[in-house]
Formats: sequence, structure tokens, C-alpha cells
Amino acid sequence: MMIRVVCAIIERDGRVLCMQRPHSAEVHNSERWEFPGGKVKEGEDDRHALVREIREEMQWSVVPTQRLAEVVHRYGELEIRLTAYHCEAPADDDFKLLEHLDARWLYPDEMHSLNWADADRELCQQLWWQYAEMHRPAYIISEALLRRNLELIASVAKRADVTIILALKAFALWKTFPIIREYVPGTTASSLAEARVAVKHFGALTHTYTPALDDYNIDEIAQLSSHIVFNSLEQYHRYGARAHAVNRDCRFGLRINPRYSEVETDIYNPCMPGTRFGIAVDALPEQLPEGITGLHCHCLCESGADIFERSLEAIERQFKPWFSQIEWLNLGGGHLMTRHDYDVERLIRVLQGLHARYPHLQIILEPGSAFAWQTGPLAAQVVDIVHDSGIQTAVLNVSFACHMPDCLEMPYQPKIRGAALVDSGQWTVDSVHEKSAATVHCPLPTVHLNKLSTYRLGGCSCLSGDYLDAWDFHRPLSIGDTIVFEDMIHYTTVKTHTFNGVAHPDIAIQRTDGRIETLRHFSPDDYEQRMD
Repeated sequence: MMIRVVCAIIERDGRVLCMQRPHSAEVHNSERWEFPGGKVKEGEDDRHALVREIREEMQWSVVPTQRLAEVVHRYGELEIRLTAYHCEAPADDDFKLLEHLDARWLYPDEMHSLNWADADRELCQQLWWQYAEMHRPAYIISEALLRRNLELIASVAKRADVTIILALKAFALWKTFPIIREYVPGTTASSLAEARVAVKHFGALTHTYTPALDDYNIDEIAQLSSHIVFNSLEQYHRYGARAHAVNRDCRFGLRINPRYSEVETDIYNPCMPGTRFGIAVDALPEQLPEGITGLHCHCLCESGADIFERSLEAIERQFKPWFSQIEWLNLGGGHLMTRHDYDVERLIRVLQGLHARYPHLQIILEPGSAFAWQTGPLAAQVVDIVHDSGIQTAVLNVSFACHMPDCLEMPYQPKIRGAALVDSGQWTVDSVHEKSAATVHCPLPTVHLNKLSTYRLGGCSCLSGDYLDAWDFHRPLSIGDTIVFEDMIHYTTVKTHTFNGVAHPDIAIQRTDGRIETLRHFSPDDYEQRMD
């Protein structure tokens, strides 16, 4: 029998809230320590259950923000699946010990002293202790968290009666494909290289779209594809017949441009003025070219269901007259359905409504980020600490430019486990202030934000701008300490490069039993061969 249990990881100034269970007849849990939370009721959402349990047990309000880890543990005949969520809690609120004996705020390295419930001890190992033992940087994807995302994606596909496929441009770690194949039927590729990976390792022909088909890639792309979307009428007229001669079963479509998108960052907006992607309504012929059986539109980027609904209205308003001529409609990616605040029910209603209006159409979605969203971190190590002009920099064995490029391109500030992002203007030598401590049932020590515990993080390349400001670690860092950058799998592992020949982090997977298995170790030979 499997019981679902949720718990809250609540951090304050680097310390984590730990709770001691009451005395009970269950020897394996009596007076042992755990993270606050409880059982999930039948039909209840994880996050709602966590909020309810902490309100009932502690009279405290929390907001779950991120799924961190999951363990499955057996207590005799009983098996539990314990899922941990990072939670925000009000700093000025008291909690009460209604069902616990004691509560303590502890640094992760202080937690070893507690007598933990077995499942919670496994969480400690996954979230903190195992990283302290690492000596090389690595991207670590959690199989349990990946499967949780896949379960939700598969559920949406079934309930909405749509086809959902994996966009390799966001996540292409092909050694995880045997897992992903259990939940979705296929992939979508944006290049010949991705198409090769899809067919070789996923084991099925792929849906391919690239804005730049040419004489050198069209034949092999056609061999590897079940669907090809052409970016323009010119591309279709130039290569459609040739692709058909290579693969007579391949289905062809055109990318359309609704000139509507709510994406605010131009570098990620596929419909901005002057875009090179797709055909606008005033350029699409009244009768689609012979051989075109579908349309493809992409105008989202990690967007919510409300934005998708408004975007679909714009697509229908313009392109509805062509829907009777096609068999399938691909609504692209950007559907971040696994984000904690995504309105999944709204997405399903919108898709069901689309089916009702056009029952003859196969509806296809191709999210990327949603598959690997919050499935694992990048763990790095401090190799030096340097000081200049009142700023101290912890130099790492990873590079923001090479291994986390969105941090510099967006710019995007990553979340770091156990550290708080601070305004760089508040941490120079002459600027020291005191943080107010939260009032809680157990005393929380007052912590000072000062030059001893606040750092700029510097990358290992020679690029001057390969750094980010600034984090308070609540205690001085030491050489050898591990820095854990959260949520570094999607759109990160696919974007890494080898500027300066810097060492690439290993790629690893944490299996459901907690073991970390290295999938790929990189060496200087990889750089040499690339430059050959």
C-alpha cells in the first residue's frame, strides 16, 4: 500500500526548520525528527495538502513554491512516497507545537545530530549531505521529479485528448529517454542533429521544424521525420517534393505567425515585429498548397494557461478559414504546465473546447521546459576566494558563460540552495546592516548580513563578466564548499559550450532509491576533438 506524504522545507538565514514527532507506538517514528507536513488525502493536490497539514498542526501559513525532492520508503508493510517542497512562510508569524514535541532551526551540517525518521533522513541525504561529498561539478537530474512531471503531462494529454511530445531544444539528455517513452509518444526536433538523436535514442520518427532547411539536410531530415513544418512558402516549394520523394509517409505543414505574443523578452518572442518565423495571415494563400496537411504556431515562452487561451483566440480569429483544409494543428511549446501555479484545469478546458469546435483536427503540443522543470540542480564547488575593492568573490569550478548562459543573456538570477539573493549595493565593506529575525515558537538567531558571509560568485573562465552578484550564505564560505544552483536542467544542459576549454560538468541522474549515477563524464579530450 502506497501512502502519499508531503513535507515543507522552510529556510531562514541558511537554517532549516526541523520538527520532533511525539511519542507513539510506532517505534520507527516515535520521537524522531521530521520536516513539517503530513498525508495527502484521496483526490487532494500535494500543495493543498501541505498547506492544510501545517495549518492544522502548527496554525501557520505556508506557500509551497518548488518541488525539491522525492523519496519512496518502506516501513514494514507500509510504503510511503514523501515529496519535499520548498515553502515560504511569514517572518512575523508564530507557529504552535500542537502535535510536535520540539522544533529547531538548524544548518544542514548540524542535522546529523538528530535522530531522523528514516524517510526524512533520506531527504536530508538527497537535499544536502550528498552534495557535501562531491568534488566535481555536475548536473544532477532527479528521476523521481522527472517522473512526477511526466505523470502530469501524460494526464493532460489523456484528459484533453491531445498529443504531447518532447521538444528537444529544451531537454535532450537521451539517456533519460527510456523513462520519457513510458509517458509520451514522441519528440520534436529543430535541427538534423536533434532529429538523429530523436530517432536513434527515442526510437520513433520525429516532428521537425527548422527555419533553415537546405540542400545538405533536407533528405536526411525527411528520412527521420513523421512531420516536417516548413517555415515559409518558399521553403515548401523548394523542398516539399524532394522530401516527399524521400519519405512518402511524412506529413507536411506550414508555420503561421499570428503576430500576437505576450512574451515580454524580445530574445524569446517568436512573434515580435520583423520575426523570421512563420507566415502571416495576409501572406497565406486562400487555398493551401497541395500536400500541406497541417499548421504549426508557436507564440509562448514558459507561459500560463491564461496566456495560451488569449493566444489561441488570436490564432483562431485569423486562421480559422484554413482549419477545414488541414488534419492537424500544432500549437507549439511554451506550455509550462508543470509549474506550481499553472492552471492545468484551464488548459484542459481550453483544449477540450478547441476539440469541440474542430473535431476533425489532431491537436499537438510540444512543450520543452515543462518536462524538465525543477527536476535537478547544478552542483559546483568553491575553489578560491578573492577580495578587491570591498567585494569578496567565491571562485567556482563552473562558468556562468559556459554552463549557465541564461544567467548572463536574460539576465536570470538563479536560486541557490541555502543562500539569499541580496542587492549588491548593500554588501560593500562600509555597508553592514542587521536583518530582523522572525518571531517563531523556537528562537531563531539574529543574523547579520555582512562582508564575511556575502559573496559575488565568479566563474572559471577568463571572461571578465563571468560572475553574478550577490548572495548571502549566512556564514563564511570555505574552499571546497559545494554551491547548489537550483533548476538547472531545462534549457541549460542543451546550451552549454566550451569557451576557454573549461571543464564541462558531469551529467548525472539521481535514481528513485537515492543513488547518483554518472551518465557522462567529460574530459579535456572532448574539447580537443571539437577543435579538430
